[in-house]
This record gives sequence, structure tokens and C-alpha cells, in this order.
Amino acid sequence: GLSLDAMQLRVIISVLNMLSRSVYQLKLTRQVSELRDRLEVKLDEIAGAQQAILPDQLPQHPALDVAVHYRPSDYAGGDYYDFRTFSDGSLGFVIADVAGHGPGAAVVMAMLRTAMMIFRGMDLPTVDVVEKVNRLFVESLGRGTFVTVFFLRIYPDTGRVMYVNAGHSPALLLRG
Repeated sequence: GLSLDAMQLRVIISVLNMLSRSVYQLKLTRQVSELRDRLEVKLDEIAGAQQAILPDQLPQHPALDVAVHYRPSDYAGGDYYDFRTFSDGSLGFVIADVAGHGPGAAVVMAMLRTAMMIFRGMDLPTVDVVEKVNRLFVESLGRGTFVTVFFLRIYPDTGRVMYVNAGHSPALLLRG
């Protein structure tokens, strides 16, 4: 038969160990890739759900041109906007930003939208809506999570504007 000396045996064992590590690394790489693919699918679902709750119709009024552009910095984010036409012909706008990015911010944004939809039907003054939503969020969210919101109500026929800024960046008014 075949006889191996100690040196040849050490080389064979080292090569087998390297092959074993390579196979293990390949298996781990494959698992990480599968997990990444599954995570991407879930993040795409979250982004789709978030996009679906943003308005798909812009408010129409002959005195106004309204445009929006939305692009989250991640798959999903905490940005939110919405519009409403009131029975008196005025138009309401809300723009909000949840601190942070990703799925957690998207969930908080969905909570904000739900709260806004609940108060929408009550026909309350804007400042009351801000106070009620703020109280709800203070009670519901942990420390360190916050939302900035800008509410605007425009009376296009008179040019009158009312707004409440709850920590959001200042709004810009562009006149034609």
C-alpha cells in the first residue's frame, strides 16, 4: 500500500481544513444572500404600502397650482403629506416628517395618517387638531421619537391663509 510520512499527512489535513472552511464560508454567504433577498422583498412591501397611503390626486382650484415630489431616502421613510377640500371651499394641506428613516419611521407616519383621518371628519379648527394629535403622540410614542408637522389652510377665493407650524421647516410661499 500507500504510506504517508508525517509531513504529507499534515499537508493533507491542512488542505482538508481549508476546503472545509471554504465550504462553510460559501454556505454562510448563500444564507446571507437569501436573507438579504427576503429583507428586500419586505422593505419593498413597506415602501409600497407607504406610497399607497399618500394621496394620488392633487387638489384642483383655478387660483392654485399644486405640485408634489416624494422620494424617501431609504426604502420607506417618515415623510407624509395630504390634502383636503373643506365644505367652505378652502383647501387644507399637511406636511409632516417623522424623525428617522426606514420601517420604524414609516409605521409612525402611518399612525399620524390614521390620527389625521380620525380628526378630519370632526371639522375642528387646525390648532385643535394639532393639539389633539400631539397629545395622542406624546402618550403613544416613546421618548426620542418625534414628528414635525406643518398644517396650512388656504382660502383661494380671498387669498386668506392660516397655518400652524409644529416644529417643521419653514414653508415657502411662491407667488406667480
